[in-house]
Amino acid sequence: MAHITDVHIRPDYDAPNRFKNSLKQIVKNHQPDFFSMAAILFMMHPTTV
Repeated sequence: MAHITDVHIRPDYDAPNRFKNSLKQIVKNHQPDFFSMAAILFMMHPTTV
């Protein structure tokens, strides 16, 4: 199991692709059976931060 919490993805700095690549690395290196998300996953618009 891979547990991920409190993920805030902003569209700037190529964050969506970087997050996707991070997930791929977790799968490659640790081979979890499933991912657990315990918090809200949302995309923030750069003008709101």
